[in-house]
Amino acid sequence: MKTERLDLGQRWKGLDPKLLPVDATDISILSMLVENSRKSYSEMALALDITEATVRRRVRALVDKGLIIGFTTRINFGAIENTVKAFIHLQVAPDRLREAISKLQGHPRVAAVHRVTGQRNLLLVAIFVSIAELQDFVDNFLRLEGVSDTEVQIVMGSHKDEFWGGP
Repeated sequence: MKTERLDLGQRWKGLDPKLLPVDATDISILSMLVENSRKSYSEMALALDITEATVRRRVRALVDKGLIIGFTTRINFGAIENTVKAFIHLQVAPDRLREAISKLQGHPRVAAVHRVTGQRNLLLVAIFVSIAELQDFVDNFLRLEGVSDTEVQIVMGSHKDEFWGGP
């Protein structure tokens, strides 16, 4: 799967720069880190024609402000295993949502839990090593108190990856 480069300068182009909590240098640093979170401070400094200390200070400030929420390695699970990615829509009773979300967040195969609008109020993104494991998850783990409806969609292919990591 080909991953496009996230161009934050282009994304925020129409916004008033005075209202953004970052300047052009911060945007360049963020864009480089999204592309490759292992890029060294010296490489970024060279590309931006600033000092390594400036890059280090700005990255620390971006972390302190909560604009960078983590540095990560993305694994191509499909190159190792016969991965099954699923979107699982759940209808959970409002008085059971907090408890259900807590249990779902703790499951090792659940990559994301989203509160959504529509017929169902939760959307899970989960990655399993087999269809049998997915079936066991749906048949057994999802028997949570308050879950009244479930719909499972198996991802057949992905054509553009997600960059968005917000809440």
